[in-house]
Amino acid sequence: RWFEEASWEDDTGESQRPGAVVAKELTAQLEKEDAGIYVYATHPSYSDYIEDWSGPRFYVSLVEAAQRRGQAPRVPQGISSALWAHAEDRVGTYVTEMGWTAVPPGSDAQELHADICCSWKKVPMPRQPGRGRYHHFAWKMDRSQHCTTLVVPGGFTEGVTKTKHYQGITPVKAPAIIFDSEMLHCGGATKSGPWTTTCTVQLCSGS
Repeated sequence: RWFEEASWEDDTGESQRPGAVVAKELTAQLEKEDAGIYVYATHPSYSDYIEDWSGPRFYVSLVEAAQRRGQAPRVPQGISSALWAHAEDRVGTYVTEMGWTAVPPGSDAQELHADICCSWKKVPMPRQPGRGRYHHFAWKMDRSQHCTTLVVPGGFTEGVTKTKHYQGITPVKAPAIIFDSEMLHCGGATKSGPWTTTCTVQLCSGS
């Protein structure tokens, strides 16, 4: 019941993401169980009508729980070769994210973003064209459902978004998708009914 009554936003400041209070409370309860599971308020939903955040979105991280089970298996050669054309990029790859998204019903599309960003004028380690570093795997447990992720093809802007990028949004509909996390993207709007969930894993090149 505390979940139903909790405020989506923390009253400590306007910059706090919607859902931060709930995510913090859920994580505190999971820590009591020593589950190695953490809940985060991720990039929120955004309303074009009010031109502001309109609701929360959550990410449930299983990284620590997975680490407790031992070293992750190596990426299969076929997948590794498809992700990284250069041999040096396939050495020492590792998992940076593992878990699932959780989105309330009736949510607007997510705020457009990139998972890897840099606000400096001179980027110290810019992404090289054609050489993805962070690859995001997303899939539905129910293969009859499609991921509703929206992407901006070629949108490698260090996370900077402009109006023209929203005009270039393209839906990617499939039960499972792989995309470059440094490309601008966002979760699509959700329908009424149950919460929407999508499983994800993010792999990083070793170079």
